[in-house]
Amino acid sequence: MERFAEWVKRRGKPAVAVVFILTLVFGYFVPKVGVNSDLISFLPQNDPVVKVYKEIGEKFGGNTLVLVIIESDSIFSHHVLSTIKKLEDAYKEIEGVGFTQSLVSMIDIKKIEDGIEVGNLIEGEIPEDKKELERLKEYVMGREMYRGAIVSEDGRYTAIMIKVLEGYDRMKVGEEIIKTTEKLKGDLRTYYGGLPAVMHFVNKMITGDIKKLMPITIVLVMIVLFLGFHTGAGVFLPLLCVLIATVWSVGLMSITGVDLSLVSNIMPVLLISIGSAYGIHVINRFYEEKDIVKTIKTVGKPVIMAGATTLAGFLSFLTADMRQIREFGLFSGLGVLFALIFSIIIIPTLLGAMHIRKKKEVKHTVAKRFMDSLSLFVVRREKVIIAVAFTLA
Repeated sequence: MERFAEWVKRRGKPAVAVVFILTLVFGYFVPKVGVNSDLISFLPQNDPVVKVYKEIGEKFGGNTLVLVIIESDSIFSHHVLSTIKKLEDAYKEIEGVGFTQSLVSMIDIKKIEDGIEVGNLIEGEIPEDKKELERLKEYVMGREMYRGAIVSEDGRYTAIMIKVLEGYDRMKVGEEIIKTTEKLKGDLRTYYGGLPAVMHFVNKMITGDIKKLMPITIVLVMIVLFLGFHTGAGVFLPLLCVLIATVWSVGLMSITGVDLSLVSNIMPVLLISIGSAYGIHVINRFYEEKDIVKTIKTVGKPVIMAGATTLAGFLSFLTADMRQIREFGLFSGLGVLFALIFSIIIIPTLLGAMHIRKKKEVKHTVAKRFMDSLSLFVVRREKVIIAVAFTLA
């Protein structure tokens, strides 16, 4: 550890410069990282059931449906039926859509004296006459093949079924269907079902969570660091290290073609929360030792051990059957490793370059009084604390 400390003292500034340059490179790839919202890909691809599912899709041109549910108090009206027809016509223009089916395009099969008759449920144009529409409603609601399938039992909901062809991006097709529906539905209420639609909403949830949680996490970490150190360096440097580590990890995911998923979307937030601890130990020791070499010699090994245990925990996910969990474990582990290395190299180097020798003494703060009281309690009641811990365990 002493040789490493001496190396950091001599070569720390060039090393930090290299880290910053590489961070720019990795940062370029961060916005390009994909988002995997395909729930089928979460399943083991060698599982017999998954194989059969895929085989069926290949043989029959796809096994993925999107359901657009229309809600109205007057499903059997010219306005609603015309809107459904307009939606169906628009869906057919979307690349990747195989066929659509609804009240408007449904094939009707009925028994006649000499056999069966096959025709369209609605022949020709959508009827405008109220009596004709009422007869259509009575006919549809009186047949089990329609009632409870294409129209709800109470007649307030009807479905448009859209088949997505095999080989097309299901999420993009689902997104186009939703955009088209929202554009053309008018005053009708709509709901969505089926894997492509779910993928669209999962994708929005993953990206939305990251955009929402990252700023909150950064602000909370900054508040904690400020309460602990009351210095700009004490707030900025630990946060800088974990942000660089996060950029490296997400950038590596993008470069290697690994997408963010429902599992790994929490990785950036976890890295900022967990990785900042290493920087806190290093910067606190530097304020006490006032020297780069002494700081690394004193705190280097404990920080490395702490990081190694966290790294081992994340790498244990590599034994999981689900690929997304393995990816989460690998890149989270790499992020912890990066945060650990950067904390030991970047923080002492920058503190030395800024000629920060001593932390400003802060007296009589709430945090300091609490920690002083807690320290005294632990020292005076150590046996009681150990006994309680064993009892609770």
